[in-house]
Amino acid sequence: KDLMIKNIIDGQCSEMSSNLLNLPGKIKKSPSADTLLMYLGRNSEKDIRKDIKKIFDTVNNKARELKLYDQPIPIAIDFHLEPYYGKCRTKTIKTDSRKSHAGTAYNFKYATADIALDEARLTVYGQHISQLDRKEDIFEEVVEYSRDQINIDYLMADREFFTVKIIKYLMNEKIPYII
Repeated sequence: KDLMIKNIIDGQCSEMSSNLLNLPGKIKKSPSADTLLMYLGRNSEKDIRKDIKKIFDTVNNKARELKLYDQPIPIAIDFHLEPYYGKCRTKTIKTDSRKSHAGTAYNFKYATADIALDEARLTVYGQHISQLDRKEDIFEEVVEYSRDQINIDYLMADREFFTVKIIKYLMNEKIPYII
């Protein structure tokens, strides 16, 4: 769990996070990046998504303890691409091949909701996007989770979220937005 939290917070690879968590003198040892990869390989996507949600719960509870969520907070919702250089041959490899990026046509895609304050940056929630997920459904999931965690002042998003379904959702939920 500590390894996944460090990956999420620092936005770095599992190997680097594991090495930093296992520096000499540390009492509690963290699993290796290989152990994390083995865990991810033998669990279903549904189970992994539940585990990731638990990690974000831990991070957000800590942020609440530190009084970071005491006032309404603007959030930014965005999709991100992470280059994938392997073969895309099974349903477990979730890639987006529509955009060529960083020397590969395949990318892992994920959505995040981030606090958008000058003095604080924190990812409130993030979710992997599979080839079967619809943009509007992921957007609603990310917003709903974020609303459960913080009082959203207003929401910011790129023009890729300018769809009838998303605009109707934001208006029905009375969430102020800028797209």
